[in-house]
Amino acid sequence: NAVLLQAPGVTQDSDGDGEIHIVEEGARSGGTDEVSVQVPNLPLGTYSAEVRAAGRSIAIPGGIRVGAHQPEVIVAIDTTASMGLPSGGSRLSALKLAAQRLGHALPSSARLGLLRFAGSGSTPSSNATLVTPQATLGSAQRNQWLSDLAALGTTTQSTIKLEDVLISSIASFTSQGAGGERHLLIVTDSGNGTALDVPALVNQARNAGIRLHLIALGAGSDQPLLARLASQTGGSFRYIDVPAAGIDRTR
Repeated sequence: NAVLLQAPGVTQDSDGDGEIHIVEEGARSGGTDEVSVQVPNLPLGTYSAEVRAAGRSIAIPGGIRVGAHQPEVIVAIDTTASMGLPSGGSRLSALKLAAQRLGHALPSSARLGLLRFAGSGSTPSSNATLVTPQATLGSAQRNQWLSDLAALGTTTQSTIKLEDVLISSIASFTSQGAGGERHLLIVTDSGNGTALDVPALVNQARNAGIRLHLIALGAGSDQPLLARLASQTGGSFRYIDVPAAGIDRTR
């Protein structure tokens, strides 16, 4: 079956039909087709796309990027009370060590921000707070991000509100981003404190061109929910078991 990738607003294309064609190149193991994309000459930037196959259509905001790989990343860290457990080797302490590696590993062309979240009250800004605004990772921004990460501590809150994490992140990407690939990494050991409209949240993320990457710490996290959010936004999901003695930092 023919598969088309249509970029709204494109005026140039390979055969004059206003569409970018995906050319099938063969099947991978498991029956998934491998494709390449014939893209017309486009100015540098990010373009929305639409995949049509088998009578269905899937919109992909920000699905086409022309230019260098320039990731924009917000790391959102759960600071509820349970992240301070167990004493002597808390989840938050282990998470900080892992996040430091990300802060050092991202290229200087990337943009990086830090957000903390805890609580599920009626005021979004009290449930999710941007600690380090996004900026290009020069030495000053990298050092500031690492310093802010090290200073994070837990709160007395016991629940979270993921929609407020996304709202705060969208505001940051919109006001501080530079048109790069948007990634929101959320790490939590909690369940959402309020009923969550998953389709609405997914649409918000996709319309903003944000991929959600979720790490679930321990059995108290809502693994099915977090995995669903990652899958439906083109992100990733990982579960990390947290025994009573704490996270194994040697892995």
